[in-house]
Parts: sequence; structure tokens; C-alpha cells
Amino acid sequence: MLSAGEWRLTSPARIFVSHTPEDDEFCQDLVGALRSAGADVWSNDHHYSLSQLLPVIEPEVRARPVFVVILSPAALRSGTVTAACTWAATYLRHDPTRLFLPVLAQPVDDASLRAFFEGFHTQPTMPIIQTLPRDQAILATLRSLSLLPTIEALPSPIYSQPTQPIQQPMPQPMPQPMPQPMPPMPLDSSSGYGDHGSNPNYGGPTGPRSNPDKGRFKVVTAPPQHTPHAPHAMVGPHADDDVENLIIQGNTLRTQGRRDEALVSFQQAMQRNPQSPQAWFHLGFMYAELGRYPEALAAYDQALALDEQFALVWASKANVLVQLRRYDEALTACDGALVLDPNSDFAWNNKGVALAGLGRPIEALAAYDSALTRNPNSSDYWRNKGLVLAGMQRYDEAIAAYDSALAHAPSFGAAWASKATAQFRLGRYEDALYASERALTLMPNSASSWNRKASTLARLGRHNEALLACDRALALDPSFVAAWSNKGGVLAALGRHDEALAACDRALTLDSRYSPAWTNKAAVLRALGRLDEASDAERRAHGIHS
Repeated sequence: MLSAGEWRLTSPARIFVSHTPEDDEFCQDLVGALRSAGADVWSNDHHYSLSQLLPVIEPEVRARPVFVVILSPAALRSGTVTAACTWAATYLRHDPTRLFLPVLAQPVDDASLRAFFEGFHTQPTMPIIQTLPRDQAILATLRSLSLLPTIEALPSPIYSQPTQPIQQPMPQPMPQPMPQPMPPMPLDSSSGYGDHGSNPNYGGPTGPRSNPDKGRFKVVTAPPQHTPHAPHAMVGPHADDDVENLIIQGNTLRTQGRRDEALVSFQQAMQRNPQSPQAWFHLGFMYAELGRYPEALAAYDQALALDEQFALVWASKANVLVQLRRYDEALTACDGALVLDPNSDFAWNNKGVALAGLGRPIEALAAYDSALTRNPNSSDYWRNKGLVLAGMQRYDEAIAAYDSALAHAPSFGAAWASKATAQFRLGRYEDALYASERALTLMPNSASSWNRKASTLARLGRHNEALLACDRALALDPSFVAAWSNKGGVLAALGRHDEALAACDRALTLDSRYSPAWTNKAAVLRALGRLDEASDAERRAHGIHS
């Protein structure tokens, strides 16, 4: 490492450094050198997860005109690095005076580099710093950024020579994107995992993965037209700076889990400059994360009234419309986002959610594939694809998609739960039990996973354990129709017919059209010798199915 004090800063520099954890040592040395030269440097030192980092990246990239990305084979696979580079490329197209400097920490071949940069439709504005001994690479970076050495006879920087010349991009008008919220995650929507099957619904909560949302949907506005940005009104001296600082403060509080305080910061940003679409966007995003969907929708609409080219607001609005089960409107909002930003994986994913909710699974699969082409590392997108495949009874393919989700996020409890359901449908009960237990390790308060475990144990003939699992599900959700129905079936298998009949009746009191409960009730009535009532229950079950 070069010692502190060897460089002087010829002009103030605000620098964003993007890297992956595999390159931590290189990053620490580079950031240390930049700071020693007087630069103001931001990097992901705390290793926020991608979902935590996305809302933080955009304000920091936007506020820092110098973007340095540390590249290596691991970095090329990193969703976090890709997200940061995407924001930097977007602002570079807005302002060609910004600097975009890649530094190689480990060798990467030219073809992979070209493919990486083509992914967000830009090329670096400066020659790539080639793989060198670390001290030399850091020196070359400092020299490239005009952080000049004060000592004599330091070696000149060495740059890679790409096989094709890197062209300076022409500035193009682009919609200004913002931090990407958590993508919607469609969860299995049946009230439980009854033995008679269930059709997954594809709505998607932004909240914890153990809490499924369900829904249906409708039509909104036409896609936005590409029009020039209007100048932002100023409410007082330095209003834009104040808004920027409040947004950064709010995002910091959010990543710390202090959501109520974050909401106050975003409200203050909006009040400081009501003409700021960024302030309205962040306010809407925070409302959505708090589950206050009507308020989120109103804030997003205000942001779009100020800037209809704001692509990420359209995609985020679609996310809220999914929660409100207004799938037609969500689909229209996604199409609006994709008109402005055809490479938004977030918008493609949301479009898949809307299409699935509208009962258009083939189109939903195509949308999820488009999202995964642009971001193959998203566990949420893989699971969403798996849910559509499971809804089409393509269970082996669904399991493969869930496995891809779990390869990227082994602690993704909802993916384990979905995998358990697919294994159950294929009659692989031992595998289903293992996946259910993994899900419950991660989501111990998931009533649906306890109910799935109960169904699986019953199929394995372990009825006493199944009854305990039903009771755990019902303790968590006393109105869980499928769990009452399953409890009736388990009690019947244990010969406790009166209790079984009461459980089935409880299920039917909650939902008189839940056919598995009628089927279970018919079996119990036959065991009790009440044949006429049993026949009537069977007719009721058949009438619901027909």
C-alpha cells in the first residue's frame, strides 16, 4: 500500500466506488489512497444486501460525478455492482462531463468486459486500468483522476488496450431513474395447502416473505409520452441541496430499520420542495414499504405529474397496484415503464406478476425470462417464474426455478415453502417434508408452511404429528380455512370423528365454498353412518367443482 501523504488533490472530487466483497482488500487500499488525497469517497463498506443497497445507490451516484468500479470475474456476476453501474451509465448519458472509470482488480477478458458494459448500454469515459500489482493499479487510478503525486519518478499508469476502441457515448435525453424498491414477490395464495390442490395466485407483497398477499386487478392511464423535463421550482435558497440531504438521510434510516423516522425525512424533503419528483418518489416508496398503498399510489401519481418520464416511478406504481389487486392497471404502468426503460428488469418482473394475476401464464413466463435475462441473480424473479410453472402443473420445471432462487439466496424461506408445495404435488413427500422444515426454520410464524407440513405428515401416515402441525397453523391464523379442513381429515384418520366433523364445519363456516372441507365432511359422515348427509356433502363438493 502506498503511504499517506504522497498525493495532493488538484481539485475537489466526490467519488463513488463500486465493488464486490471478493475484492474488499483491493477496495480498502484504493479508497484509503483516494481519501488520503483529499477525495470524498463513498463505498459499500458495510456490505448492505442488494435490497438494502438499491435505495441508497442512486442518490450517492447522482451526487458524485466520479464513478469508479472495481472489476473482477466476481464483480461481473454481482447484482450490486451491475445496479451501481446502471445508475452511473444513466447519469453519464445525462451529463457527459461525468467520469466513469473501471479498474481491474483481477484479470477479465475483453469479451466479458464488452458484454458487461453492453448490458447497460454504455462504455467507460476513461481507459480501463489494466490488471497490475495493487500499488501500481492504485497509482494509475489516482493519476487518471488527476490526484497527482507530489514525489518524483513515480511510474506512469498502464492501461489496457481493448480489442475494439471504446467510444465516448453521445449524450442522450434519458428519464431519470431512482432507487429500486424490493421487487414484488408473488406468493402461493391459497389460504392453505389442502390435500386437494390449490391454484397459486400471483400478487406480490413488499413486506416479509412469510406474509403472502393475494389479489385481482384493472385499467389505468396510457403509457407516458417522452417529453422534456420541466425545471424544478425552488422553494428557497439551496432547496435542492436540502432535498438531496433529506433523501440520503431517509435512505440511511431505512437501511437501519428505522422506517418511521425515514418516513419523516422523506415527508420533510417533499415539504421542502413540493416540485421535486424525487422527493415524491421516495415518499411513495416508503409508504409502500409500510403497507400504506393508497398513500403510496397518490405520491407516485404526484411524482409522475411532475415528471412523466420517470421510468422507475411507473414500475414502482405497478408494484403498488399489484398489492391492490388492480392487475390491468399494473400491466399498463409496467408498459409505461418499459417504453422509457426497456432494460428495466424490475419492470419486466412486475409485468410478469401482473400477467400472472390476469391468468396469462405464457406471457408471464416470457416477462420473467426477460427480467432474468437482464438480472439472472434475482432469487425473487426465479421464484416468481417457478410459481407460474407450478400453476401450469409443470412441477419439475418449477422445482428447477426454485432451486435457482435458492442457489442465489439459500435463506429464502418462501422459496423453500414453494418448493415443498411442488414436491408435495409430485408425491415426493419426504422431500416435501424436508423443504417444509427448512421453510419453517426460516419462517417459524408462517401458518401456511405449518399447514403444508401437516398435509405432508398426514400423507406419510404420521397423523399425531400432523395434528400438532395443524394446531400450530391455527394458533397463528385461527381463520385459516384449509388448516381447519386438514385438521378434520387428520382427526378422522385418528378415529376422532366427532371432533373431525366439528373441524370441517368450522372450515365451512369460514368459507362455504371450500370443496376440500365438503369432501372431508362427507368421509366423516359416512364413517358415522350418516349416509344421506354424506351424499349431500359429496354433492356440495361436486357442485363447487363443476
